[in-house]
Amino acid sequence: MGVDLLSQNDYSIAHHALDHYQMSDCRIEFLGQSDNVTFRVVPKSSSGSFLLKILNPSYSLTMIESELLWLEAISKDTELVTPLPMRNKTGHLVTKLVTADEHKSVYVTMQYWVEGEVLDRQPEPAEILSLGSLMSTLHTHAQSWTVPAGFNRPLYGTDHMHTSCKQIKLLVDNGIIDSATYEVILQTEAVIDREFTRLPATKESWGLIHSDLHESNYVFHNGQARPIDFSACGFGYFLFDVAETLLHLTPDRRQLFVEAYGKYHALPDNYERQIEAFFLWAVFRGYAFHSVNPDEYEYLSESVPAIANRFCKKYLCGEPFLLRG
Repeated sequence: MGVDLLSQNDYSIAHHALDHYQMSDCRIEFLGQSDNVTFRVVPKSSSGSFLLKILNPSYSLTMIESELLWLEAISKDTELVTPLPMRNKTGHLVTKLVTADEHKSVYVTMQYWVEGEVLDRQPEPAEILSLGSLMSTLHTHAQSWTVPAGFNRPLYGTDHMHTSCKQIKLLVDNGIIDSATYEVILQTEAVIDREFTRLPATKESWGLIHSDLHESNYVFHNGQARPIDFSACGFGYFLFDVAETLLHLTPDRRQLFVEAYGKYHALPDNYERQIEAFFLWAVFRGYAFHSVNPDEYEYLSESVPAIANRFCKKYLCGEPFLLRG
């Protein structure tokens, strides 16, 4: 991606941010822009590097701080290697900067870089076992950690699913999918809602989750899985977290991952049905996210009907589809 006017301004913000940390003589590499603008910061005088984020303006200070507080706690309380936040010169987790034109302010964070490989293939069985252990460790920590006062992260309850399904209607309005396909999604949404109304949110089933631990948000280093990018973390069902990770795994690896997770974290008796519901819920969230991007319309025009026919209809009929091919 070239450096346009926006990213030129972002580079200026990034360089300004370094003044607020114990860092100097660094190379700054632009990584990308999605919800946040990200840079890799490489000090010339040391071997380590850092992740600098210019946060989405819609994120409140308490939401950003809360994510980083959990990351600090995970690093302190577990053996997991995570993107530990670096506090600025005044001891704060988040740095507030005023842009050059002084018309607006932005929040910036700095985190230690997590070394590892993003897989461009299906994980091997040993890697799946490590990934299952990783997720279990996160959930066990969430169950034992006392959330501090003022902690503020999103809720991934059924209201979240309803919002996603309403957003998918945009694809019907734009002629990307037909109304019959959307009706299948609405029927699936109704059944999931009905089933989860009866599912209590207990300490065993609900808590802080990563919520976005897919193949781009974990890396492997010497065979060990490491989680990255906690920007979507929030409160939700633990099995929703599991289902999100299953999205791009083959059926045999889905089964292996669930078994690996189950070795460390007890699964409910009807876990397969629940995971299938959360899997579809996670799919709907992805469709909602992409529905505002015309570049994704060709993909969505094929994927949404395929999921409705292959998975949603089986779920509605009570026919297992996720872990058995």
